[in-house]
Amino acid sequence: MTKKIAIALIAFYQKWVSPHKGYTCAHLVVHKNISCSAAVKNIVREKGLISGYPDIKERFNECRYAYISLTREKDKKKDKWWHNCDVSSCIPCPGKSKQDGGALDCELPCDFGGI
Repeated sequence: MTKKIAIALIAFYQKWVSPHKGYTCAHLVVHKNISCSAAVKNIVREKGLISGYPDIKERFNECRYAYISLTREKDKKKDKWWHNCDVSSCIPCPGKSKQDGGALDCELPCDFGGI
């Protein structure tokens, strides 16, 4: 009975919640395999909820590491853009001179990645 309820809840999640979250399972993105909800549903179907718990826990840990990997990759891209910016495109602000140590008005030709 527990197995059927767990599978029904996962199916509900897959149909009604997951499509509206706005993001995809990190494990699916990194490993190009199946999502965690599909994997957990398979585990529960094959082993049951209690016997499959170690496998479910392992899958969620793998997903967490995949998320960390994606986050680090995103941060590397953001840092790459930041370090490649051409600060020489800065121009002095109106009414201030470089000799005064006046502020610069920068229109940088690069993407700061939302910073």
